[in-house]
Amino acid sequence: MGDFHPNLFTPGHIGTLTLRNKLIMSLYPTKYIERGHASERMIEFFRARARGGVGAIVVDGGCLDYPDAYKGPSELRMDTDEHAKSLRALVDAVQSEGAKILMHLNYPAFVAAEPGAPGAFEKKGRWAAPLVDAASEITLRRIAGLFGAGAARAQEIGYDGIEMQAGWGAAGAPSPTSVLMSHSNTAGCWREASMSPTDRSCTRRSPATSRSWRLRTA
Repeated sequence: MGDFHPNLFTPGHIGTLTLRNKLIMSLYPTKYIERGHASERMIEFFRARARGGVGAIVVDGGCLDYPDAYKGPSELRMDTDEHAKSLRALVDAVQSEGAKILMHLNYPAFVAAEPGAPGAFEKKGRWAAPLVDAASEITLRRIAGLFGAGAARAQEIGYDGIEMQAGWGAAGAPSPTSVLMSHSNTAGCWREASMSPTDRSCTRRSPATSRSWRLRTA
């Protein structure tokens, strides 16, 4: 394969983060999470993929707003030291094999709603609406801040970077941050949820896709 794609196996860069090659394993939910912890099976699963030679691996993210946005024990948590300990073990396993590890950050796309509310639809006897239709600007700003706090927590645990899910649903509904950006004068820059207190850079991106970047400090 190297003969046809000579650059694929050469070092790649995401901002200032250097990867050993340009192969990135995209998010692959293993269902190996146990009570919000990265289980030993999950850790060894990703250790093996890192040993296989990829440059970076994107893994499940921790709940950004426990308990309000918690999806249940099959979702990782990072709000306590106990949960963070299992994530550090996951990070160490991947990094020890020479790969970088990125945390995928996301937030539930839908909230409970009343019939007739903007964007409301019924599913299995319950009414729901897209978050960006039902939430106030104050709520959206709070959620944007949660993404920033989640990125900072990932950095603290030891992740090399994050991937932020910035498009939801079959229709590609916009994320809270993209909605706020479209109504602000920041020219598409996300400042409310800076990745760290010392990083005030402006990151431009498409609201309909997920992007990855390195967590940086001054």
